[in-house]
Amino acid sequence: MNLIRGQKLKDGKGELFIPPMYSHKYELRTGARSKANYSWYGWDAKVAGLLTPDDPIAKFSREYYREIMTQSENNNLLGAPSSGNTELVEGDGE
Repeated sequence: MNLIRGQKLKDGKGELFIPPMYSHKYELRTGARSKANYSWYGWDAKVAGLLTPDDPIAKFSREYYREIMTQSENNNLLGAPSSGNTELVEGDGE
């Protein structure tokens, strides 16, 4: 979280603010760690840059958001029939 909270941008008035964590791309890698007789792998993270509107990740996110909102408007978040008469059936599928 320190990496994320350490990011600061200037707003239109020139004042610093902490942007939301989804405003940046992050590069994650595994890195070897060791202490005494033990060794393991942990995460190494670094900021890979600010997301732009043309970034493929941003485009995918907008499309995904639109799809979810459309399904939400149709009350069909789980892909269930939108007749309003849905019923949860428990059993072993036989």
